[in-house]
Amino acid sequence: MAEEEAREQQPAGKSKVASLVPKVLIAMAVIALQAVVSFVAVKEFGLVRPQPTVAVQAKKAEPGSIVREFGDVYLVEDIIVNPAGSSGRRFLNATVALVYSGKVGSELEKRNVQIRDIMLQTLGSYPIETLSNPAFRDSLRSEILHKVNGVLTTGKVSGVYFSSYVMQ
Repeated sequence: MAEEEAREQQPAGKSKVASLVPKVLIAMAVIALQAVVSFVAVKEFGLVRPQPTVAVQAKKAEPGSIVREFGDVYLVEDIIVNPAGSSGRRFLNATVALVYSGKVGSELEKRNVQIRDIMLQTLGSYPIETLSNPAFRDSLRSEILHKVNGVLTTGKVSGVYFSSYVMQ
């Protein structure tokens, strides 16, 4: 009697597996078809088009003209602050480039922590609405320039640039 019950259950188990195999094969075929269609769509229509290269010719300075050198650059990377009034829900990640000439570079290295603190305090003192305004960045550059030059003794920084400025 037990053998008969086992025989009755065995074909039923096989039929469940047998009915599952075509479903799995169909799902795999659909996934493969989607992959092929996606590949052809990207290849045919191209989501990223190569940018045309533009040839730039260097101009020689004319006699009597003033050529302004850019100077050396000191990067202060990954300045991450929560803007005023954001309650920690928003942040600004910036990299600031300080342009200098002469011996100021070694002083910038020595005062790295102090300069980072100046930038953290300055950037963190403004609300997100102000920091997101592109026109405000010029006055922000001037403020950072003035504050950094206020702590330097061997020379001055001549320019401030944002090489990265990301808000989230």
